[in-house]
Amino acid sequence: MKLIEDAIYGFIVGDVYGLSILDNDLNTMKLKRNKTLNIDKGCFSSLTTFLLASIDSINKNNDIIIDDILSRMCMSLILGKYTNNGKVYDLDNNTLKILEFYSKKNTLEGYKVGSSSAYFISKIIPISLYSYAKDNDFSNFLKIASIFSLNNEDILGLYIYNSYLINILNGLDKVKALKIDIPEYLKDNKYYYKDILKGKFKKNKLIFDDSIYNTLYVVFYTIFNSKSFEDILILGASYPYKKNLYLSLSTIIGGIIYGKDSIPSYLLKDIKNKKDINKYIKEFERNVL
Repeated sequence: MKLIEDAIYGFIVGDVYGLSILDNDLNTMKLKRNKTLNIDKGCFSSLTTFLLASIDSINKNNDIIIDDILSRMCMSLILGKYTNNGKVYDLDNNTLKILEFYSKKNTLEGYKVGSSSAYFISKIIPISLYSYAKDNDFSNFLKIASIFSLNNEDILGLYIYNSYLINILNGLDKVKALKIDIPEYLKDNKYYYKDILKGKFKKNKLIFDDSIYNTLYVVFYTIFNSKSFEDILILGASYPYKKNLYLSLSTIIGGIIYGKDSIPSYLLKDIKNKKDINKYIKEFERNVL
């Protein structure tokens, strides 16, 4: 199904493009070597590495097996699998701590996350794609949310993004896709996301930090203030930092809405490891859909 390819390549282009931009390179619409982080042109970050690891796990199991997903993520750190050149770039500290704990104990029992992390949002994307493939079955959502020991406020944020992504995959426009049924146990936290759920986004309310709420606000602001895939890239390039995170969470939506064909070809051609990426996409289409 082409929508899965559109979504995955949308995500990866946002990651690669965001990772290649320096603060003085705004709106160049080119992939460059990131000299600050010593990253070659066309390389992707841990966001894509862990996305591919999770999709490969789903492909092999036709199910969400958390231990297998975590094992494959650890494999990327230890053996360099699912990476560009054996290296995992731009790995956030919270995810690193989770994987270090798991690699030593083969379980996350007893692990407590010190703080929430916006990077957790990207970890639910494979769950969203699987849920969509399985007739919008949300039963697997809490499996991944439970890993992070999050409070209900943050779990609701993940749930909103998960639901929005599935609604977009189901063909709803970006406004109607925000009409989300909140589970009973999360309704007490709904007021916190009232502006997002109403589709009200103002530039003077953008806050660039590591919280799930503020990251989602930036992502939805980006989506709602863009009319093309390139608009998303240009707007995301103007943000002060974590450009690849904001962009990938936005461009996966853009990939679905506008299609892979809307992605500038010169951005697609420089992406590393396209052969492996295409293999994982084809396996997903064959084994899961």
